Amino acid sequence: MRLAANLRFPSIREIEPALKTRRDYFSAHIHRETLSRELTEDHQRRGAPPESIRSAQKLAESDTCLVITGQQPGLLLGPLYTLFKCIQAVNLAHEWTRQGYGTVLPAFWNASEDHDRAEIDHAIWLDRDRQPVRYQVGLENLPQNLCVSAIPKAKVDLPGLIARVKQTVGHEPHCNFISSWIEESFSRSGDSLADWFDHLLWSLLPQSGLLIIRPEWAWLRSAAQPVLMREIENPTLAADEVNRAGKALIQVGLAQQIHKPETRASFFLLRNGCREAVHLEEPGFRTEEGERFTKEDLLRRLEKHPGDFSGNAILRPLIQDACLPTVATILGPGEALYHLQLGGLYARHHIPRPILVPRAGATFLEQRDKRILEKTGLSLADFSQEPKALVRMVIGRAGVEDSRDSCEHLKNEIEKTYQRLKDIADSIDPTVTPAVEKQRYQILQTVEKTENLLIRKKADREEILHRQIDSVGRAVRPLGQPQERVLYIVQFLARHGPDWVQDLGNALDSLQPGSHAIFVLS
Repeated sequence: MRLAANLRFPSIREIEPALKTRRDYFSAHIHRETLSRELTEDHQRRGAPPESIRSAQKLAESDTCLVITGQQPGLLLGPLYTLFKCIQAVNLAHEWTRQGYGTVLPAFWNASEDHDRAEIDHAIWLDRDRQPVRYQVGLENLPQNLCVSAIPKAKVDLPGLIARVKQTVGHEPHCNFISSWIEESFSRSGDSLADWFDHLLWSLLPQSGLLIIRPEWAWLRSAAQPVLMREIENPTLAADEVNRAGKALIQVGLAQQIHKPETRASFFLLRNGCREAVHLEEPGFRTEEGERFTKEDLLRRLEKHPGDFSGNAILRPLIQDACLPTVATILGPGEALYHLQLGGLYARHHIPRPILVPRAGATFLEQRDKRILEKTGLSLADFSQEPKALVRMVIGRAGVEDSRDSCEHLKNEIEKTYQRLKDIADSIDPTVTPAVEKQRYQILQTVEKTENLLIRKKADREEILHRQIDSVGRAVRPLGQPQERVLYIVQFLARHGPDWVQDLGNALDSLQPGSHAIFVLS
């Protein structure tokens, strides 16, 4: 159960020794003045905001450390949870600085060497009718293993993107802000999609002092050499450590996030912007293209050309925490479990792990959504069901009986009663019987009309309910998934403007790590 306990945010009593362990480590292993100088030059070259450049300069001071999070860069920043993680890093850094833990700065690891095409080639938002809008970038002619840092931003049809934004959210009051945010960040950034991502993020948080770390940064390449050297010298250990920890997770009732093939190295080789997987094959290594190396070959290449190597997903956190003064890292639920499988690697490399902070999340409701939820008594959890099922649930909770059954029962009673009256009429004066029959027919016709009216009204109510519930469902679980994992920031900025990001920061600051809130937008 000790592994499961690591998923929660630590108490203050636990934070202080963890901070001390990390500070002791990077005071012995990181040359602060060099780090500060190199990162300052890197951020100046990339056009970072003044506050971020000042953050880089502060790293020369002995009490300065980082709260970091990260993600593969997505088009237009990717789904909302990427921004949530970044804002949480900013908030936690500022809070720990106020609490006297030294100068704590926020940082974001732009995983620009990743090559998961599905995370970078599209953006999704909702239009006026809450239908999903998917803007796709054509990357079909590029190599599948091309790093994001090597994908030209020119692959994006900028006029086409702006036109699509205006077409779908042009009715919103701040659509022009969205257009300028996209265009200005595009013009300020470097040549790649990863460069554009940096400026999209910096332009939303210019005063935050946010540092954006890129794995292809030359200083980081050199600083990561000792970690990569140990992996080359003992290439089989990583798979054993990670897979053993995965089995331990299963034993405590958690999911194994990583299963590392025993024949794969924990690093890639880079060639022309592409990452080539490295396989272990006696007596050395082999790339996907069939090129073979001995350990000595790779060690010499690492020494002379550190930029030829890229850590894979399990090595990336180690490189981050070996080279940077990180004291905490903010992780999503899957990432946290993932990180728990890396304990053996951290121990073998003698790198103390930072504090693992679970990401907070949120779902946004408009005022009309709030009113519908209050009226129907539905919760967000209910929206994992289809709208028809929710309509039946709401009607059932309201105690509305089926009008057909009620009217059928009433007609049966009327038939029985008038049959008795007919029998009485026949026995007293048969000439009265036609009048009794006529009354029976008229009353049954009235009941029929009432039944039809109730059916129409019920159908109207169900149709209105269905439209309302379906509308809320498309907003809170677009494409059948949680809002924060699908929707991008486009529609929210278009409706609420640039101040929305500051409001979001204030709202997220009130959340406990790992919690999920529902925010009603005004």
